[in-house]
Amino acid sequence: MLLTQSGHRRRKLLALIRSTLLGRCGAAMRRRDFIEVIDGGAAAWPFAAPAQPTKLPTIGFLGTATPSGWSQFVAVFVQRLRDLGWVEGRNVAIEFRWAEGRTERYTEIANEFVRLKVDVIVTAGGAVLATKRATWP
Repeated sequence: MLLTQSGHRRRKLLALIRSTLLGRCGAAMRRRDFIEVIDGGAAAWPFAAPAQPTKLPTIGFLGTATPSGWSQFVAVFVQRLRDLGWVEGRNVAIEFRWAEGRTERYTEIANEFVRLKVDVIVTAGGAVLATKRATWP
């Protein structure tokens, strides 16, 4: 992989996500419960001309349950991003999708994130395997 400015920015965002998920989410969160997946082939940073607006780095957040069931985790996640200088809508975008406990939706949502070309997918539990299958050939 070539080390470009976009590659550096992607690694920086990945390190931020890893730090957020593994370091500050509370005692109930364990390392093996979360994974971040980058699809190097499908999630490419745009190379826009200087006059064009640039795409924000985008996090795809695949929640396995409902928004209300994950509200506390999402609040901690977004706050930790903010603490580290990543403000949703300003310098990072977050696409939230919810499987609402329906395991058959994991693959559908993961494929949607691939089509959207998100830079990082954050998920947990059983959705990890579906996400891995959608992003790694």
